[in-house]
Amino acid sequence: MKIFFLQFLLFGFILLSPSYSGAQIIKDADPINIGYGVPHHVQRYQGNMYSHWNADGSQPGMGAYFYLESEVLTGGYLESWDDIIQFTAVHTGTNNKYILQEQRGNFSGTPVSFWFALAKPQTWMFEDNWKFILKYNGTDGLKHRQILTVPPGAPAFPPIPSHLALIKSANDFILSWSGIGDPNTQESIDYQVKIFETGTINWIETIRGNWSGGGTRVTGTYDAWLNKVTFTIPKIYGGEGYYLKVENRVLTSRGVYYLVLPSFNP
Repeated sequence: MKIFFLQFLLFGFILLSPSYSGAQIIKDADPINIGYGVPHHVQRYQGNMYSHWNADGSQPGMGAYFYLESEVLTGGYLESWDDIIQFTAVHTGTNNKYILQEQRGNFSGTPVSFWFALAKPQTWMFEDNWKFILKYNGTDGLKHRQILTVPPGAPAFPPIPSHLALIKSANDFILSWSGIGDPNTQESIDYQVKIFETGTINWIETIRGNWSGGGTRVTGTYDAWLNKVTFTIPKIYGGEGYYLKVENRVLTSRGVYYLVLPSFNP
């Protein structure tokens, strides 16, 4: 009886083992469902957003982080984000692995599946490459894996925006802060203001400077004499319904100040 029972267990193990059950993981040739992968440094300050601690969908916590972020796109054999098994980021030099967390929202009205992980920055994170590894159940009934290999961002550490000043014009907010360099002559430097719906990662628009263009608005200016950057923010974004990410940027690294504007009462 004992021999029969052991044989039964062994037979069951063989049936359930992936190598015998026919289960396999198909490695897709192209990582078409990984929109991008960005390993970079970010320093965040809560600003006056005390009542919206994790309003941008990130882990609650401010300070300096090594930030792993990506986006998953549907298409090909991935029909739905619900079919994702796991999304990880692996450092090729150390094999250290981070499991990315998902947040869903809308970017300018388009649904997005955004994935991220935060870690305390260490020197090795800025060396070698990072692999973003996506595993999912395909529409062909098989499990799939896609890998996107990217270098880390440069070890740049821009400070959070400081000496912020806010005034109201007749129809807009005028937001300014101390610069960290001239974006007109230093291509690695940039300043942006991103606007989100409070309590979500729903991105409304990105306001850029006249030195870079793009975005949904271009109102930012830089005064080299005063070392001051100034943005015009539409009055509709005043009040608790929105929050701003005010950013100093050096290459892919960011210093971020979270800000909720007061209601606009001209």
